[in-house]
Amino acid sequence: MADIVKLVFGSAYDGAGARQFVAGAGEATKAALRTTGAARNLSSAMAAAGSAAGGAVGDISRFVSAFAQMGAVGALIAGVQIALDRVCESIKKAADDALKVVQDRAERVRAKLDELNRQRMDGVYKALDKATVKAREAASAFDALAAAYMKVGAAQDATARSGASAAMSALGLEKSRAMAGAGDDNARALVGAGYDVRIARQNLADTRAEQDRAVAYAEDDAAIKARQAKMAEKAVRDALAARDLATKTYNEDVNGDNQRNVEKSKAAKEAAEKAYAAAVNDSVAKQAEADAAAERVRQAEHARTAALNDATRGILEAEETERRLVDAQKKAAEAELRRMKEADRAAEAQRRKAEADRKAAERAEKAGALSAFRDSARSQFEQAFDLWRDPEAAKSAQNQERQREDDMKRFRKSVDRYGGKWRIDEYAELMRNGDAEGMQSRLAEWRKSSKFTPEVEQMVKAAAADQNANAAERALQNIEKNTADLAKKLDALLSVK
Repeated sequence: MADIVKLVFGSAYDGAGARQFVAGAGEATKAALRTTGAARNLSSAMAAAGSAAGGAVGDISRFVSAFAQMGAVGALIAGVQIALDRVCESIKKAADDALKVVQDRAERVRAKLDELNRQRMDGVYKALDKATVKAREAASAFDALAAAYMKVGAAQDATARSGASAAMSALGLEKSRAMAGAGDDNARALVGAGYDVRIARQNLADTRAEQDRAVAYAEDDAAIKARQAKMAEKAVRDALAARDLATKTYNEDVNGDNQRNVEKSKAAKEAAEKAYAAAVNDSVAKQAEADAAAERVRQAEHARTAALNDATRGILEAEETERRLVDAQKKAAEAELRRMKEADRAAEAQRRKAEADRKAAERAEKAGALSAFRDSARSQFEQAFDLWRDPEAAKSAQNQERQREDDMKRFRKSVDRYGGKWRIDEYAELMRNGDAEGMQSRLAEWRKSSKFTPEVEQMVKAAAADQNANAAERALQNIEKNTADLAKKLDALLSVK
């Protein structure tokens, strides 16, 4: 101790010790501000000294010893700048002055220590606030956004379901109208089966969309729950860090005998421990919710698979029903077609038989006509043969034919020049109709005219008869031509096996 006093005070006569003391402390100033343990020792030493120490060199030595234990750093913290070169009267006066200076600087030391402790506790409270208040605020904000998102998703899903229901209802109404417009029961059954296939396919599409939405909803909820679990894990880490910091601060206060801060750090430590326990419990709960949400995703996927299988089975059953109806109606149509073909073949056979009978009749009629023509030809032969045998009679017959031809030419000219040709047409029409009474009535009316002489009357009759004869001849020629063509066709048909 005497050496320390001598070191400090002995240099008062030349000032060299003070200069060395101050110069040696320059590099350690910043480190000293962080050395709270040494400062506590200094504070304890000053509290133990009291004002009575001012009267003895030994008491001064104890203060000096306390600073000396801290080295040059201790002198700077206390602000001790004792002008040893001015101590000239006595050791006691110097000691009194030194004690006064030390006591003044002690208050500054305590203020510095209080500031350091406040900064230490601020760090603890900030960490605790981050682990509790900030964590709750972040979780609450995320939960609000997630709830809003899920609410919007649920509303959209409800709208999609109502739209699908409306579309299915419209398809059912269309089916009813189409079946009502079908012709018979078979047609209605086939129309209904076709619509059942469409309805089943629409049901599959609606089921797929609804199940996809359900899976997506479960996935979104699982993602939200997983995010909440991650946030809870982070809150646990922050709470653990706050607890460790609070525990460290409390231990430092207890070990440093800093009773002024022990209660505060103890309360902070207890609050941090409670926050950590609450964060752990919340994290466990959030993780359980996340696991349950992930399980619900798998359940939704299984439900989607089952629902799609059921809807697909509905399509297969509807298509099979439609196929059976189509096959049954196809077979019925084929049977009806076969029946109609048989009926057509029977009708064709009947028609061919009728045509054959008619042709036979026509042939018989033709044979009769040929027989009459043969008889007429033979008669003409006999007449011509007899005239050939008698040259005078032949000449007379020739002259008569020539006269007849001349008379016919004159007759034609008279008819062509006749101004009452309408009488010929009218009389020919009455003749064709077999209206003998009408013919007599017209002749009686026409005879009232002086120009309608007996010769004119006979000309009208002959012209009308000739007109009908020529028309009948042309008709007979057409009939014969058509009959010949028809006979050829019938022969061709009958030759077909």
